[in-house]
Amino acid sequence: MMKSKKTTTAKEESRSIIYFLIGLNTVLLVVWFMFGTRADVVKVENEIVVVNDDYSDAFIIAYEKPEVSEPEIIKEEFPEPEIDLTVIEEVENPIPEDQVVIMKPIDKVTTPVVPVGTKNFSLNKFNDLKTKASAIKEETVLEEMSPREVTYMAIYPGCEQYKGDKEKLTQCFGAKLGQDLSKNLDTTFPDVNKDQLVVQMQFKVDTEGNIIDIVPARGDDELKLLAKQALEKVADKLNKSKKRIVPAKMNDDSYAILKMTNTVILKNGN
Repeated sequence: MMKSKKTTTAKEESRSIIYFLIGLNTVLLVVWFMFGTRADVVKVENEIVVVNDDYSDAFIIAYEKPEVSEPEIIKEEFPEPEIDLTVIEEVENPIPEDQVVIMKPIDKVTTPVVPVGTKNFSLNKFNDLKTKASAIKEETVLEEMSPREVTYMAIYPGCEQYKGDKEKLTQCFGAKLGQDLSKNLDTTFPDVNKDQLVVQMQFKVDTEGNIIDIVPARGDDELKLLAKQALEKVADKLNKSKKRIVPAKMNDDSYAILKMTNTVILKNGN
């Protein structure tokens, strides 16, 4: 009985040792396979770079292209062509002396006289050309538009926040221009028996954003010259300033000359 127990124990120990060795070999094979396959992985030429875009919250995946060397251009050298220099032989049958033409200089240059007949000059063609030229000139002249007629209203400095809203831009234009006018207007009230003086100013804004053609249209004569001088000062300051008027535009994105009015009121402080 003792011998059979010892034999059974020995067999179990030998089996456990065999299982242990088999497991160890399996682990070693797995490790060897992992490191062996990593060494054989082909490197990808294109790298993926994640770039944060400053203008949005998204991320852009950019692919860096590998540098490709340009093929060398092989210049083929061609041999220079050989120039065959031939000697011109003398003419066997020369021209006889009596047939040789001798060129003599002309003493005086004469122009041929061509008879020209007299005709009556017709003004019809001239008038037609003149009419066509004036028609072309009229086509190039820009038409003057009111704020209601233009598609995009002119933008006065300080009214940029209303861009796209023609009604608010028109109101802001008049308000800002009125403020600049009051700063440049001589507020000394003339010696007249009136509570206030009113003048309606007419002017235009050209395609470059300049205030032009300032005219005191109607109102009190005592204020017309003062109001005109004040608006001229405003226009001069705007032309010299970096902040200029953005000109009006039409539907086809072409610039238009804008005609406007502005009312100047000077109240008597007495």
